[in-house]
Amino acid sequence: TLSENLVEIGGGAFDSCTSLVSIQLPNSLEKIGYGAFMGCSNLESADVPDSVKEMGEDVFGGTKIAQSTLGSSQDFDYMENEDGTLTILYYKGANNDVVIPQTIDGKTVTKIDLLAFFGDLSLSLIEIPDTVTALEAGTFKKCSNLEKVVLPKSLTEIPDSLFANCEKLKEVQMPEKLERIGDKAFSGCSSLENIDLPDSLTDIGEDAFAGTKVDVSL
Repeated sequence: TLSENLVEIGGGAFDSCTSLVSIQLPNSLEKIGYGAFMGCSNLESADVPDSVKEMGEDVFGGTKIAQSTLGSSQDFDYMENEDGTLTILYYKGANNDVVIPQTIDGKTVTKIDLLAFFGDLSLSLIEIPDTVTALEAGTFKKCSNLEKVVLPKSLTEIPDSLFANCEKLKEVQMPEKLERIGDKAFSGCSSLENIDLPDSLTDIGEDAFAGTKVDVSL
């Protein structure tokens, strides 16, 4: 965690810090220099705030973070909820691999609208932040080129038909506290062969894995 008053991270500032796994960047940050985290081979996550206006090349070169997939407020249409949090309404970016940011303009993203990604044929990866605690039924239905999903750790239920007919889906990172998988949640995901279910799971809905190669039971 860095100082809340920090406005710039210089080029090569954390070069080859191989023990660095994650970093929380302050909302005051405006610039990240060339190769700031280059060679941090174990770095998996960095929450880049929307205050950042300038990023040099290869900021995350040689890390586990794909710089091209970092979410930005310009990639999303969104609305503010009554409690001051945000709902993602639509993704309008150009990346096939999408990482939804935890915050936009300093406000926490907690919801994803049903139509935000429904039937998106270009989507190949979706990573949902832990700030999202619930999803709507069918949100990613018919995303036929979606291959990998990272669900928020806080999620307790996968709603009905959430990933129905995502024919290329092969990998799903399941939440540790998951309690229920809804009806037809993965129905028609014909490329899905294996899935690790958490011990917390108590209910699997009707036809949740119909048309997949997954053999599951409680």
